Amino acid sequence: MSAAKKPDLRVVKAIATQELPHDEPRELALLGAVMSDARVLDLVRDLVSPSDFYDAQRGLIFDAMASIHAAGDAVSRVTVLSWLKDRKLLEQAGGPMAIGRIATDIPVLGHAVDHARKIAMKAKRRAFILDAEAKAMECRGNIENEAEWLDEATRGLRKHADALRPSNAISIRKSMDVFFQKLNRMANVREGVAGYSTGLKELDRHTAGWHGGHITLVSGETSAGKSAFAIGQAKTVASSHQIEVVEHNGAKHDVRVPIGAAIFTLEMEHDEVSQRLCCGSARVNWLLIETGEIGPTDLQFLAAAAEELSQLPVFIDDDHDLTMTSFESKVARIEAMFAAMGVRLGLVLIDYFQLVDVRGEGDKNSNQEQRFNIAARRLKNFASRFKTRPKALPVIDGRVVDAGYLEPSRVAFGVLVQLNNDGNVRECKAVEMHAHNHWLIEAPTDEPDGPGATTRAKIRLKKQRGGKKNALATCFRHDAYTLFTDEER
Repeated sequence: MSAAKKPDLRVVKAIATQELPHDEPRELALLGAVMSDARVLDLVRDLVSPSDFYDAQRGLIFDAMASIHAAGDAVSRVTVLSWLKDRKLLEQAGGPMAIGRIATDIPVLGHAVDHARKIAMKAKRRAFILDAEAKAMECRGNIENEAEWLDEATRGLRKHADALRPSNAISIRKSMDVFFQKLNRMANVREGVAGYSTGLKELDRHTAGWHGGHITLVSGETSAGKSAFAIGQAKTVASSHQIEVVEHNGAKHDVRVPIGAAIFTLEMEHDEVSQRLCCGSARVNWLLIETGEIGPTDLQFLAAAAEELSQLPVFIDDDHDLTMTSFESKVARIEAMFAAMGVRLGLVLIDYFQLVDVRGEGDKNSNQEQRFNIAARRLKNFASRFKTRPKALPVIDGRVVDAGYLEPSRVAFGVLVQLNNDGNVRECKAVEMHAHNHWLIEAPTDEPDGPGATTRAKIRLKKQRGGKKNALATCFRHDAYTLFTDEER
């Protein structure tokens, strides 16, 4: 057996004088994000704690922000100063100057989550280092039972190694709490749709609508009507609302909360999407616009439809160079704009997922399929964690009152993909695996009577979380208006 290698004393001295791992810019960035938009705390509260901050003053400020937000109050420099001062902790937190130095740039919620994870990971590394150094000091002294000591020391360090691996484990108690919150929401459901209604009776009956936190894959062959279906869904969801209860000055009030939608179109321009929406609402044949044969009556219908659609909470993004990072940032910004208006973001659509720029996913050795796999997994994680929490703006005594924030909820995501000739999802099979639901728009089997005719459409549920697989929902596709409805005419 070879002799044990002696440690290099130069390395030992370098380690002893080295600063413990931490990331000051991320700690400051996370505090700034929370100061700018306290809803960041809803995303990071399970990821990072005040004790994870390397700087105890910043940890104390984060604790103040979290406590203020949990009490339902607005997080600002004034409220943080007041909270710390009332508890005689202001000097420990670095005084007013420390709080004044926190930047409040517009937060990118996806970055805030990343900051929280990195801060927590640095804290775990510090704990590992300190424990390992303590064990090393013990090891230099006299040890009675060396085998027993080594076994115990190994188990202790292994705990740190396990802690360095992220865990999604949750206690059954906490899981049950989440379930009963969902149960209470469903008890108030009207018309049997727990999610956001699709506006199509058979589809709602099989799916209960779009569900927050779920990714629904919408696939079909070329010209099956995927984009028309998605655009119509954005309008349907954005035309709906929820009734939620808020407390203000000790009294409970019903608040009519509008639901918003966002369309990320990588194939069309924004005005093409608007044209389709307008033609569908006005029941005007879009070919008349393309051929310049539009008459005065149809123009009046289009003008009325445009006026109505302009009031809907819908955003259209036609960035054809969309990446997953820019997508996450844009969704967060859209949600923040909606939230300030008292609108809850309900549905986000991507048309088409194959066109998303995934060159930044993976490493230089990753192929296209691997990059889409990473992007699909990233989308699933984003959908499960991203929440919307709009302001509560009830009308009391004839005036709009800011009553704080409503309860957070997840957003539904719809992902459109093109099928190739053999019926498989082209280029990105992984998204099918990561999606919770898969709705296949089947090509019509009956021959249309002519351009702009109405055909019977079939939506097959190839995959449905908590539902019947391969169930079939039928409706009508109006090619003249690029519209899916329950009515044949």
